[in-house]
Order: sequence, then C-alpha cells, then structure tokens
Amino acid sequence: MTTKKLFFTILFSLTVAYASAQQGITLRDAQKEGIGSNELDKTYINALSTVETSVTGEKKDEVLLAAWKKLLNDLRVFLKKNDFEWKEDASCLNKVYFTPEGKIAYFLYDVPSLDEKDQAEFKRLLNVFIKDYTFGYTTKKQFTQCGSTKFKSSVVKK
Repeated sequence: MTTKKLFFTILFSLTVAYASAQQGITLRDAQKEGIGSNELDKTYINALSTVETSVTGEKKDEVLLAAWKKLLNDLRVFLKKNDFEWKEDASCLNKVYFTPEGKIAYFLYDVPSLDEKDQAEFKRLLNVFIKDYTFGYTTKKQFTQCGSTKFKSSVVKK
C-alpha cells in the first residue's frame, strides 16, 4: 500500500470512529460499554483546568460557565420544542466530553426518575440535539465538563 493510500485509509478510519463515538448515553450504559467516565477521564481534561487568564487579566471561566448554562438551556428548549414532557421535576447528572472545537463527543447522563419509555425518548432527542451542537468554549485539547440540572415538570397540576 502506498503512503498516500495508507494516509487516506487512516484518515477515513479516524473520521468514522469520531462520527460513531458521538453519543448521548446513560452513565450506566456507558460503563457497560467500556466508555464510562473513568475511562474517558484518562483522555479528556477537566474544563476548569483549561481556563487561562487573558492579557487584560480576565479569566475564561466566565465564558466556560456561560457556555455551560447555554448548553443546558438550549437542551431544555429543544426538548420542549420536540414535545418532551417532564411528568415531574427531575434532577439530571451530566458529564459531557468535548472536542477541542467544542463539538460533543459524549454526553453521559443520569435521570433516574424517568420511566423506561421516557428514558428512551430522552436519549433519542438528546442524540439528535448533540449531533450538530457546538459548545461556546474551545480549547487546545479535548475536555470535559460536568454538573447537574433540574428539569421542571411540564404537567399542569389541577
């Protein structure tokens, strides 16, 4: 095989691997598939460790925090626009892994209060959402950010 052919074969393989890696998955299922946070944390750095001070002395942590809040809000809006209903208030633990360019590689989550049907729909919608989402913070290395959020019930109580 020529060097040029080898190069394009490797490039194609890496592209396919990246495209298939992008996924939203529960923390439990990720662990079962060998892509749990313990494994991913070996190759993704904590986003807070990427925060630098600019020439003017401003820290990028404000940009990171704003981007994180926007991500969670954009997800809320997307779920609502796609008629996902929260039957009760729900806490969601999130651990998101990003490429240096801010694309989502993995979105690990845990929403224990959802029933099986809603879990499946949440996962489906999350995967649609992350497909084209770009996080508003970039770095020189792949990074991770985690946190929790509360989703408010969308059911009107009588």
